[in-house]
Amino acid sequence: MATWVEDIILALQNLGGQATRKELFAEIGRIRTGSLPKSYQAVIQSVLQAHSSDSSCFRGKDYFKKIDSGIWALREAGNQPATARQYQKNKTKKLQDYISPSFDEISNIFKTVKQYRDFANPNNLDAWFEYVYEIFHIFGFATKPIAPRLIALHEMDSDKDIKALVCLVEPNEDFHHIVPGFDYQSYLFFASKHFHVPWAILTDGLKLKAFNFSSAPDNQEHIEYEFDEILKHERTDSFFSIYRLFTLIK
Repeated sequence: MATWVEDIILALQNLGGQATRKELFAEIGRIRTGSLPKSYQAVIQSVLQAHSSDSSCFRGKDYFKKIDSGIWALREAGNQPATARQYQKNKTKKLQDYISPSFDEISNIFKTVKQYRDFANPNNLDAWFEYVYEIFHIFGFATKPIAPRLIALHEMDSDKDIKALVCLVEPNEDFHHIVPGFDYQSYLFFASKHFHVPWAILTDGLKLKAFNFSSAPDNQEHIEYEFDEILKHERTDSFFSIYRLFTLIK
């Protein structure tokens, strides 16, 4: 799947090099492969700002120019990544073969997640779990509920193979035990074997714990992150580790 930067550039090219935000959203919805996350408009806006020297949020390469409020255009053609300019000539090749995600793009993902967190309240469970779902969407996964508390992660362009299972815990619940004597790790272990999936994630939106159940029961690997603390204190190095984890799961 193309990166957001590449899809925005292609969309602007298709629209004559300049477009309103509304036109851009519609064109990206048309050309982007796979299902769009609910947050896609916020993601597009963040990517535009991160890659425009006209924005106070500029921190990437200068691909886009802000013409007026809600109107964007391409910078000079020489600033565009080669993959986007050659997209139509290389339909048989994946764009990932040319570009790997840059630190700027990962920083942009961090910023987008943090923006959603700023409006999420763990005391409102419906809105909170919608935020948790959006975290996975922003990282490039489609989500599908498959059992109480349990959702499956797929790649955006495919719902055939489950990449990981996610168990949702309420923020005010015990993060370790479902009931006395039975913990979430055991529940995820049995679920992973049932669905034949090596990766499983336990999260309440505040903490995130990932398990790799492909190893022997007495040597199962896991890693835990204080996800909300990482966002709050802008620990981009730890966020990069989470990004690498999700890349590995994919």
